[in-house]
This record gives sequence, structure tokens and C-alpha cells, in this order.
Amino acid sequence: MFLLLVVCSYSTSLGQIEAQVTVNMEKIPGSSRDLLQNFGSDIQTYINSNKWTSDDLGNDKIQCSITIFFVSVNGDNSYSAQFFLGSQRPVYKSQKNTAMLRIFDDTWNFVYVKNQPLYKDETRFDPLTSFVNFYMFLVLGYDFDSYNPPLSGTPYFQKAVTICSQAPSSTKGWDRSASTYSKFSFVEELLNAKYRAIREGMFSYHFKGIDYLAGKPAEGEKNIIAFLQKVADFRKSVNPRSLVVKAFFDTKYQELAEIFRNNQDKSALLLLCTIDAAHESTYRDLKK
Repeated sequence: MFLLLVVCSYSTSLGQIEAQVTVNMEKIPGSSRDLLQNFGSDIQTYINSNKWTSDDLGNDKIQCSITIFFVSVNGDNSYSAQFFLGSQRPVYKSQKNTAMLRIFDDTWNFVYVKNQPLYKDETRFDPLTSFVNFYMFLVLGYDFDSYNPPLSGTPYFQKAVTICSQAPSSTKGWDRSASTYSKFSFVEELLNAKYRAIREGMFSYHFKGIDYLAGKPAEGEKNIIAFLQKVADFRKSVNPRSLVVKAFFDTKYQELAEIFRNNQDKSALLLLCTIDAAHESTYRDLKK
């Protein structure tokens, strides 16, 4: 396996996100790898050195990890890749972190020229930097949504949907009609009034659930279960195939299993089996 790991120590007063970027070139010819030698460090520096929000985060930086799998070389400086993102935030009064967003995007086509600087420009669409911008705004939106007041992530989700609107309709990976995952559909759910209860519930999950577990574990679990029941109702009455709900469980299923694994009352695990079929085997193993 050809795996290039990039962990830069580049820092700046502007940087509000701290990303670690890993690049996998196993699937592309060796002759093309030299042209991508700096790709990981360029993306990491781009993320870590840019200002993403006007809010003052102090010395706290939002943590995320990115793995980029190169799939093919399509021509001079043109590439196809897959993208995995994971972000996290600290848990209150704990040494632990909680995963905020784990998402996989299998369609990223772009032009990259070695040694050519990357510039952040929100006024125009660029297949390389606009893709990164989109996901950084999702990271910010999810992080802000988990703190008081609820729905604080809205301005960042609005920036993300603006990027989707800027993308030409013919640009692969940015269309609305993708069969399994659409960036446009995902962020539109986040901004849709019908999904307000889910976003407010995710605030409660973190602020009154996860953050309570260290000091008020019974109350924290109670609030988490209340959110899960809200998700069950939502899936029945609004959208059983919600991308946002799917992303929540893809991100949180291991955390949820850990929270309820030692409970004598297995009703929470039973509820999870009902509303999160994709990870049912994980919950059932603990329920036995």
C-alpha cells in the first residue's frame, strides 16, 4: 500500500480549524505520484491557515481528520478522488472527545497543479477548493449546533448551500439526483424547517446529553433517549431515508452502544435496533 501521511505543524492566528490530512495514492500510477507529493500538505495548510468564521473561538480549534483516496488520473493535472471526513469536539468536564460528523463522499473531480497556491474565494466555484470549503462549513455548522443557543450552525450551512448553488449543474458530484448521497440534498435537509426538531434534538443530545454524562449521568442518558424517541417519530412521520439522520447514526452508533452497553434496562438498545437498522448488529450484540 502506498500511503502518504501528512501532519503539518503550520499555525497562524487566523486558523480556526485544525485538520490532519492523510493521502492514499495506492490506485494511481507511480508516475503520477510525484505530481501529488505536496497535495496533502497543501490541503492541510489551506484548511489550517484560513479564517472560516468571524466568531472568536479563542485558542480553541475545531479538530478534524481527512483521508483522501485517489482513484484515477483523468488527464493533465486532473484527478478523481474519494473523501472521508471526521470531526470532533471536547466533552464538558471530561478528557474525552465526541465525534461530531463522519461522512464519506466518493465523487470528487478536480484539477491540481503542483506548487500552485490555493486561494480561498467564496464568490466563485472551484472544483478543488469549493469542495473543501463545503465540508469545512459543515464541520463548523455541526460544531456550533452542539452549543447554546440551538441552531447556531445555520450561517455555515447557508454558506454550504451557496457553494452547491454555484456549482455548474454538469459538475459530477454536485448534482441533486445522486442515488445515495447528494451534497445539495444533505445541506438542504439541515436548513429545512421540517428538520428543525432533529437539529434542536442534536443540540440537546450534545449539550444536555453527552456533556451531562460526567456529572449527571442519569439525566444525560434520559435526554439522549428523549432525542432517540424524537428521531423514531421523525422517521415515521417525515422522512425514513433522511441523509442527516443517517449521518448522525453513522457518526454516533459506537458512542451510543458504549453509553447503554452496561444498562440493565435494555430498552434503549431495543429502540436503537428499531431506528438504526444499518448498525442493528452492534446493538443486538450488546443486548444479548
